[in-house]
Amino acid sequence: MYKEDAMNMEIPEIRKARMIDTRRLEVFWSQAVVNSQYSENIGVYHKGRRIATYERSDDEEWDRGTVYEEGKRKTTYFMNEEIDCTHMEEYSIQVLKNIRSTDVPGIPADPQRSYTITYEPYYTKFTTCACGVVIKSNSHGKDHCGFYAAEAAGSQRNPKRRRR
Repeated sequence: MYKEDAMNMEIPEIRKARMIDTRRLEVFWSQAVVNSQYSENIGVYHKGRRIATYERSDDEEWDRGTVYEEGKRKTTYFMNEEIDCTHMEEYSIQVLKNIRSTDVPGIPADPQRSYTITYEPYYTKFTTCACGVVIKSNSHGKDHCGFYAAEAAGSQRNPKRRRR
């Protein structure tokens, strides 16, 4: 790669950081990145105090811990403590180290920049099926989808309750 090409590459930036519930923080990147799934590379702060993110092991469920989705350029972090979403102005996020673009030589994100976090609740509908499983959905989905998911969950747990 020529020096001029490297100079024209963009530095990875956080385009948007939003809490979708009191534990999940979605971070959208300006481009595909590497190493965003490691909690030591990101800092979430409340009035200057760093809040830890949950490290998920490979054998745990998908809805806990940190997950990077390259196609969406999105990292979802699971916070170790609940966030007070009514006071998001008190929270910020900062890249600490090692988050880089996927391009070679991999331009690093700016560790000096701090970003704001908004609250945009994703899960706004909750349907409890007969077996007690709560199906979470949002207002963008069709009303009947949550109902059918609850019915399907109930029939999977109790085959005698299947509809014909």
